[in-house]
Amino acid sequence: MSFAASLADIQDARRTLRDIIITTPLLPAGKLSAELGAEVYFKAENTQHSGSFKLRGAYNTIYHLSAAERAFGVIAPRRQPCSGCCARRPAARC
Repeated sequence: MSFAASLADIQDARRTLRDIIITTPLLPAGKLSAELGAEVYFKAENTQHSGSFKLRGAYNTIYHLSAAERAFGVIAPRRQPCSGCCARRPAARC
């Protein structure tokens, strides 16, 4: 089983997440850029509804579950990827 994402997978995830996630800013890392002699930026995923990037992968994975897989439900420890989905979709039973 391969976990490598193709360009089509990435484009599909972007469409799936378009109305779910927010566009997160790129913040310049001035001191690190100066030390490395190159422009460095931080992707501020902490500004997502869930407070991390985990919402992207968790929501996309749950969205693509089959009906049979959904029937089993999703279980995740509190404050882990599923909590991000629940933070975005409070009506979800997580």
